[in-house]
Amino acid sequence: MPKTRWTAEEYEILDRVYPIESSRGGQALLPHRTMEAVKQAVRDRNLKIIGRRPWSAEETAIVLANYPTLGGRATAALLQDRLQQDVAVHANIHGVYRVRIREAA
Repeated sequence: MPKTRWTAEEYEILDRVYPIESSRGGQALLPHRTMEAVKQAVRDRNLKIIGRRPWSAEETAIVLANYPTLGGRATAALLQDRLQQDVAVHANIHGVYRVRIREAA
């Protein structure tokens, strides 16, 4: 498979997300890039993790209101720079779990 050059927009995403969300966050927002490609770009750019950004009260309210019915993926789509797994963990920490409704057979 031929290698494609990284665009300025891709580097901008990586520069913004990696310090907070690590390679996993960068790869989630750049699904056409492999994890190994993301890690190599991080090494090339000498990026460092500074730690996750704390959850705001507004973000927490959105998670608590929407996670039980919408789930992690849809709730993460309502938030900027939050991953599905992070939303699920944050909801679970607050005692909120996904409600799955099963249809009668």
